[in-house]
Amino acid sequence: EPVFGVQAGAHVYVANQDSNTVTVIDTDKNTPIMHIKVGLRPISMVATSKYIYVNNSTSNTVTVIDHQKNQVSTTIKVDNGAYYSYTYDKYVYVLGRGYVTVIDADARKIVTTIELQSDIQQRNNAVIDTTRKKLYIPHTSSNSISVINLQNNTQEEPISIDSPGVMVQDADTLYVLDNRNFRIRAIDLMQKKVKTDFNIGLVRKPQKLYLIRNKFYAIHSLDANISVIDISQKKIIKTIEMIGKNKPYVGVYEWFLFLMNSEKNSLDFIDSTVDTVAYSIPNYFIPSHIIFTQKYWYIIATKDNIVSIIDVARPQLLWFGTEAPTGVYAEDQDISITAIFSDEIRPDSSLEIELSNQEKVLLKYFDNKTLSGVYSIKKGDDTKNLFVKDIVSSEIAHSGSLPWKAYTVLSNNLSSQKISIVTNTADPLCEPYRKCPFKAEESDFVGL
Repeated sequence: EPVFGVQAGAHVYVANQDSNTVTVIDTDKNTPIMHIKVGLRPISMVATSKYIYVNNSTSNTVTVIDHQKNQVSTTIKVDNGAYYSYTYDKYVYVLGRGYVTVIDADARKIVTTIELQSDIQQRNNAVIDTTRKKLYIPHTSSNSISVINLQNNTQEEPISIDSPGVMVQDADTLYVLDNRNFRIRAIDLMQKKVKTDFNIGLVRKPQKLYLIRNKFYAIHSLDANISVIDISQKKIIKTIEMIGKNKPYVGVYEWFLFLMNSEKNSLDFIDSTVDTVAYSIPNYFIPSHIIFTQKYWYIIATKDNIVSIIDVARPQLLWFGTEAPTGVYAEDQDISITAIFSDEIRPDSSLEIELSNQEKVLLKYFDNKTLSGVYSIKKGDDTKNLFVKDIVSSEIAHSGSLPWKAYTVLSNNLSSQKISIVTNTADPLCEPYRKCPFKAEESDFVGL
């Protein structure tokens, strides 16, 4: 049964807990190329620059796989169990039964073992704070959060808090779900104290908590409904009702929250900008883990013993072009503008652009990789060099992928995004009555 996976280089590595193997998938061909034997019941793993560290829960070992050679480099004995790992700088932190085993990632050797004040109930809920270089580990039973200093791999004074569960960090604040009272508590990481208590009226313990755009999404395990919590208002502003009573698999990708609908047997995607189900992908197996890559999602379905693959490639905008008119611009003269994409796009795709003369043009589907629109010269418009100043709005979707939408060019990137559309042939730099051809230079490319 596949249970967990990571990506390293051109391969995806999937742990199979029953066969005690790791399957290596070639991400170019999306086919398994080998199965590597590891310890007993591998349940999770983490990738470093050179190695894959596989946690073998029954044999209390960590198998180290060289992902350049795709072979076992060494096996490390971990006396206190190996269940979940985190990586920071040059170390791997293995969480076991009340201990954290610290491994030098390159040397593949244990450098120290840190004993915690109690066992770890939710090993996959720890948080790495890269700003302060700390590892926070919740202990529900002892009402505390362990703090590990990642610079010297020592334990600091724990943070006292009632029944900590799921944790989410946002800058200098650590939001912690109170498993007993169904509240969210905000910890000031500078002071290591609770600064805000969100008594928001949750009637049962959420299974998961996600932070997207200053809103919490609390997922309830009994009915899979989602409470949307506004941080500034400190209250529930909406409940998204979902179909399905089994515990859902939930994840976040960019501004989308997605979860497996067990009754509809589909993956449902919630757009956090409007807090509604934007679309569903039917007939998918229930996932236990998802590996995100730039082009594909690898969905591990443990019960079904498969890894299914979703093509999530986003069409990239390569350049803008035109059939430039000759002569001096004249009133009502039409300039055809096209946007060329790297992959086939759906017919409902569109793109609105703003030109350097402040005029806006809507580009619509023209063919499988092109959007096209027309700008008509207005009276008195003598703009010498037209270029795309900004992308106002867009709705671009790959013909065979998820319908990604609403991509815009950030204003702080505009200096490198100015795309020449056409040069007015009245410009003295051009020969009279001849085109000034569009030249695609390095700065002339823009991605959505």
